[in-house]
Parts: sequence; C-alpha cells; structure tokens
Amino acid sequence: MNTLSDASKTIEFPNELVGASAWQFHTETSITLPATMQLPPCSTYVFILDDNTTQAGLITDNLADISTNKDLLKAAVSEKEAFAQLPETALNISLVGMGGKYKPDLFLRFMRELSYAKTIANNSKVTQEIVNTALADLNNAYSALINETFTYDPCPIPGMVNFDKKMATGGTITIGSASGDIGSTRQGAYVVVPLLATVSGNYIVTIKAATTRGSDVSPRINLALIDESTDFVNYKVDEKDSKLIKQESSWSNYSEYKWSFDLNANDLKFMRLTFLVNDAGWAVNVGDIVFKLSSSWDRLQELISNAQEILDTFSNPTNPEYASISDEDRNMLKSAIENAKTISSDASDDDCNNGMNTLQNAIDRFYEAITTMNMIPGAINLSSYEETFGSIKVGDIIDATKNNSGIIYKVRPRTDGIYIPSISASTNTEAADNPRVNISVSSDLEILKEQTVDPDNSVLVEKGANGWNTFKTYKFPETEPLSADQDYYILLRFLTDVNWCVNLNSLSMILKDTGTSIEEPEMGKPVIFYPNPAANYIIAGCSGKIMISDLKGITHINRLVSAGERIDLRILTSGFYIVHMISNDKLYVAKMIKK
Repeated sequence: MNTLSDASKTIEFPNELVGASAWQFHTETSITLPATMQLPPCSTYVFILDDNTTQAGLITDNLADISTNKDLLKAAVSEKEAFAQLPETALNISLVGMGGKYKPDLFLRFMRELSYAKTIANNSKVTQEIVNTALADLNNAYSALINETFTYDPCPIPGMVNFDKKMATGGTITIGSASGDIGSTRQGAYVVVPLLATVSGNYIVTIKAATTRGSDVSPRINLALIDESTDFVNYKVDEKDSKLIKQESSWSNYSEYKWSFDLNANDLKFMRLTFLVNDAGWAVNVGDIVFKLSSSWDRLQELISNAQEILDTFSNPTNPEYASISDEDRNMLKSAIENAKTISSDASDDDCNNGMNTLQNAIDRFYEAITTMNMIPGAINLSSYEETFGSIKVGDIIDATKNNSGIIYKVRPRTDGIYIPSISASTNTEAADNPRVNISVSSDLEILKEQTVDPDNSVLVEKGANGWNTFKTYKFPETEPLSADQDYYILLRFLTDVNWCVNLNSLSMILKDTGTSIEEPEMGKPVIFYPNPAANYIIAGCSGKIMISDLKGITHINRLVSAGERIDLRILTSGFYIVHMISNDKLYVAKMIKK
C-alpha cells in the first residue's frame, strides 16, 4: 500500500519469488512476479501466491521519479509568461475609467492557471495526468481571456446610445444630469461608449446638442467610431468630423446634428464623442444620440443637407469666408444640389447612389477650390514658390530683396481669360533709387527665365510714412489671354539703383471682366494687416474690428484693434484663413496664411 499522493514507491520481491506465478487480485489477472514493481500514489496492490514463501515483498523508502513528458507544458508556460509580462497586456486590462479590452476576472483566472502550470512544470513528482490537466487548464484560461474582450455591455445599434454604458471618459464631463444628458463639458473632454450593430448597413447618427457660447469661441462636437484595436483614449481628433454648435438661449434648447457611418453586424465599435471650444470654458451639452439604419435615399438627403450647409457658409457676402470662393464655384455646387433634389423617394438604389456620387464630386471640387490658393483668380500663396534667385528672403513676407533678385510662382487658371496682376508692396528707399517690381508670365519656364525686363511691366514702389511697413497695392498691365487648367509661371523681378529695394506682402491675379469694365484692385484699400504669411502674430494696419475665420466658417478671433496693435495667432493651427476688417464703416476682406 502506497498512501502518498504525490510520489510512487518501489516494492522489491525476494529472490525466491522472482519468476513465481501469482494472482494479482486488484486487477484480477495472473502475472509473473518481477524483481521490483512501482506502486503509484494512493494505491494498494494485493497478490495471491501459488507457492509457499518465508519472506514477503519489501516496500522500500526510496522514492522514484514518475516518468512524465512536460515539454508541451513548459513551452506553453514560457509563451504565456512572455504574454503576461508585456506592458500592453497590463494596459489592456479593462477597468472603470480605462479603455482596456481584457476582462479583469478572466485575466485573474489566467494568471492563477499560469502560476499553477509553472509549479507543475517544475515538479518532478507529478503524474502525466496532472501535467496534461494543467496544460489544458492554462490554454483554456488564455483562450477565454483573449476571445472574450470587454467588460461592459455595448449599446445595440440601431437605437439610442445609453451614456451609462460609457467605458472611458476624460476631462470635465457630467453624465446623467436631471435631463439625462451629457452636461457642461469643457475643451478636450470626451466620453467613449461601446456600440454593437445588430444589422449591417449605413447609419444616420443624430445628436441633439446645445450651447450658450458664442461663435467667437467656436463650440463644437466631434464624433468618431473607432475600432477596438485603436487607442481611443488618446485618439487624435479629426476636425473634418466636427460640427459647430449654434448658440441657443438655453443649454436645454437642443438642435439636431447629423453624421453618417457604415457598420457591420456584430462588429464592436467605440463611439468617441469629443467636446471642443477655443478656450477653457464650458462648451456643449448633448442629449439623445440615435443611430438609425438609412436607405440610399436617406443618405442622399443627408448629403444634400451637408452640401447646402457648406454652400450657405460661403454664400453670405457679409461673412469674411465669402471672398474665399468664386461665384462660378458657388453656382456649380448650387446646381449639383438642385439636381440631387430632383431624385424622388421611390427612386432605385442605383439612381440614389449615382446622385450621391455626383454631389460628392461637386463638394470635393468646391473644397478644392477653397483650399487651392494658387488656383487663380485670387491670391497666390507666397510660400508656394517654384524657385528664387538673387537675394530673397521668404518668411512672413518676401523680405528686403536686392537688385535683380527674382522669385517664380506656378499658377493654374480656373477660367479662360485675361488677368490683371497686382501686388501689395512697400519700400524704405527713395524714389530716386527706382525701387521697382517687374512681372512676366509664360507657360514655358525656361523661356520665362531668359526674358528681358520690360519697362512697361514694371511698377515703381513708393516710400510710405512708415517705410517698410507701409504697404500699398499696385496694378500691372493685363496679361495675354490665359487658358483654363493649363500651368503658367509668374516671374517677379526686383529692381533698384541701390541694394535693398522692395518688400512684398501679397500677389494676386484678377480676372478681367468679360464686359467693357475691368475688375481692378481697390487702389485706396488700406493694408489691414501684415505680415502675410504670418507665424505667431500679425500687426493691424488700421483701426477697427477684425475677425479671423478658417475655411469652414469657424471664427477664431473677433475683437476691436488699433492700428499697429500686435494680434497673437498662436491659437491658430497652420493653414489658410479669411481676415475680415471693418474700418471707417467699410468692409475689407483678405486671405491670410498661418505658418
């Protein structure tokens, strides 16, 4: 009898019994007795001998190792231990307020099984059955951990989002106020809620939101659906998915805002709602968020609504963003919207999809027209030059150029016609020194470089009261006819009888009117700000009210300024902006580049 539970013992038979016949009672078989036999843990062996004997078998005290194969168990322990020690494994344990994906209870089970399996792998006194059981339990615990990831029940889609099912929040957020909404959120605050679509398809997402903040701080919300493999806590907000919330008289006066997403059934997604405002104050309250499965016609109507919103933003002449787009581009988008509206609610999916594709192409072209500054007519981006020669500094302005220095720009007309170039320039040298700018235009870059200076295409820059800081607008003679969608090159040369001659603040190409009149720059227009492009600040060229908006119509700066006052631009990201100045009861509009 071996009463041990963790090791075998050896029984030694006397020499006179070795080879004798015996009945093995516990197995009910007849055997020939060997010299020794192993007794497993917790076992009792009974033998009935056919011959007389004077000596019984002897059970020795020396323990014998049980012969087991632990290679698979040791390999599994090594692999799973490496997984458990990875930094991202600990970070992915899902806790309240954190965005992990591993269930805490399953992770603890996995760690217990890993610890036990490691003990078994290092113990020489265990049976093969124990080894196999430890291996199976470890693999099962690991599979359960990685295949069942998430501790919170997702919101079923279609349907309404339940804010109580949030799995991560950041910033100042109040969930579940008296009205059951997300209340009084501050800049950069966010909430993450899990979603699980029950039906595949395209969804219209409607958010009810309100703010009492003015447009000067741009209260807005950003909605993104993120895959679970993405770091949704540190997600970088894409402003294209943001919507500006209009000012209401009360936090509870909700308006509706819409997005559109494609979702697959049983595909877990995380909705990240981010709140944005251009200061540290309260931004936006949010009420219901509803995901509704849409038809092709529903999606077309949503796109029509978005396109109309874009068009309206750039169609009000009193808004500064109006000047950043041409009437031709406005009419093109307006026509595409009207054509899309003719598609009826009972139209086929193919007709609706074709209508959406056509309208989306029109929207894309409209945005391209807004953001492509070197598409003329319009202002030319001074930072986008092809090459320079001589002594030229391209910074906030084209700075302090010397005699015979030059800079070349590449442009592409949107419309056939004759163009009138103009510049905003200044000098600190006297008229007797002939501070001049010369312009040449050609479709051939090499020919352009070889052209001689034409006095008729030169303008004399006058010294102002403040020297280099007194910018004035100068018009050049009109160009030869230019063709739409063809590349041309503009060469500006700076000429003087001394060294430093002219600073350049802006360059424009104005399309000549198709009638008898000529659309000329406003010669009496003051310089409303400088420099341009700008880095961290601009200086007001006159006194009045200045408003600086981005190309989406969001106003970032809106205040009164005095001539010569420095305006801090560090709150703005790099890009194109529209500057709107009201001075002496006159409205002036200009484009600005923030570096």
